[in-house]
Amino acid sequence: MITIKKVKVRYIFNYAIKNNCLLALLFILLAPHNTAAQTETQETNSQAATGIFVSRGQVIVHTPSVADVKGTNTFSFLVDVGRQLTSRKIFNAFKVFPVQGLELSYNNFDKKFLGQAFAASYFLQPVFPLTNRLQFQMKATAGLLYATNPFDSVQNFANKSYSSHINFHLTLSAGFNYVISRHLLLEAGVSLRHFSNAGYKHPNAGVNFITGNIGIAYRGVDARLPHYTKGTNEVEAAGKRTYIDAGVFFVPREGYYITWDGNRRYAAGLFASLTRRVGMIHAFSINAESYYNSLNIYTHINTKKFKNNVSSVLAGIAVGHDFILGNLTFGQQFGVYVTKRPTYYPGFYQRYSLLYKLSSHMLVGVSCKAHGNQADFADMRIVTRF
Repeated sequence: MITIKKVKVRYIFNYAIKNNCLLALLFILLAPHNTAAQTETQETNSQAATGIFVSRGQVIVHTPSVADVKGTNTFSFLVDVGRQLTSRKIFNAFKVFPVQGLELSYNNFDKKFLGQAFAASYFLQPVFPLTNRLQFQMKATAGLLYATNPFDSVQNFANKSYSSHINFHLTLSAGFNYVISRHLLLEAGVSLRHFSNAGYKHPNAGVNFITGNIGIAYRGVDARLPHYTKGTNEVEAAGKRTYIDAGVFFVPREGYYITWDGNRRYAAGLFASLTRRVGMIHAFSINAESYYNSLNIYTHINTKKFKNNVSSVLAGIAVGHDFILGNLTFGQQFGVYVTKRPTYYPGFYQRYSLLYKLSSHMLVGVSCKAHGNQADFADMRIVTRF
C-alpha cells in the first residue's frame, strides 16, 4: 500500500511540473503540512524575506503608435531578496508588516522586435494580516532595466516602444499570501509593469504589460505574522504636522526627439511645496515649480514656426499625495501650467517622485514628469525641509 501511494504521489507531481507550474503549487498547498495555530508570537524586529516567482501576461496597446505590440505575450522570472519588519513599533505606526529589498527579474516577449529585458529594482511590499494564514499584500518597485532590442531606423523600425538599452522600470502589484508551513508562503497576484527611458531618447512610448504572478516566498523566523494588541501610538501623533519643502532639480542632456526635430541640452528649475502630514504614511501637498528648458532645434523642419512655439521657461502648480515609509517618500502630483507652453504639450502634467531623507532637513531623490502616457523627462533633485 505504501508503494502504491508513493507511485501515485510521484505521478501527480511529475504531471503537474510538466504541464503547469500552477498545478504543482496547488498540489503543494493541498498536501498535508504541520502548521499548528500560533497562540503567542515572540516579538522580533525583522526577518529574512526571499522569494521565487513566475508570471505570464500580455502587453497593453496604450497608444496607437505601438499598435504592433497587440497580442504580445510575456513570460517573467523574478527573485526577491529582502527583509520584513515585524516589530510592535512598526506595526503600531503603519498597521502593516512591510517587506523591502531587491527584486531581480527576467522578462521575455514573444515578438522578436521587443526582445528581452533584465531588471534590478528596489521593492517595497506592505503586508496586511487577514487571518493566521491569509495575508493581503501590495508591492511597488522602481529600478533600472536593460532591454536587448531597442528601436533602430534600419534594423528594428517596428519597435516604437523604446529606443535605448537602459530604461527605468516601475511595477505596481497586489495579491494574497497563504502560509503553507512555518517558513513558506504561497504568493499569488497581478501586476502592472512599465519600462521606458523617461523621455531621454525617442521614440519612447514605453512598454506596459499586465501579468498574473505565482511563487513561493520564504520567511526566516515565521511566515505567520505576529498578533499585537493596539497600544498608544505616540509615533503617529508626532507625525501629524505641516512643513515646507524647497529645492532645485536638474535634467541632463537628452537624445533626439522627432516632435521637436531636436533635443534638450538640459533643464534646471526650482520648486516649493506646502505639505500636511495626516498620519505616519500619508501626506497631502500644494506644489509650485518653474524651470528653464535649453533646447537645440535643428533647422530643416518648419524652423521659424517651431521656434516661435518653444517656451524656454515653464511654470505650473499642482496638488499631490505622498506615501511615506520611514526615510522613503513616494510622491504623485497632478498639475496645470500657468505660463505659455508649447502647443504639443497638453495643459496638464503629472509628476512621480522618490525621495530619501538624509536628515530632518535634507532629502535627495529623482522625479519623472509626464503628460498622460508620454514621459517628458526625469530629473535629479535636492530638497530642504523647513
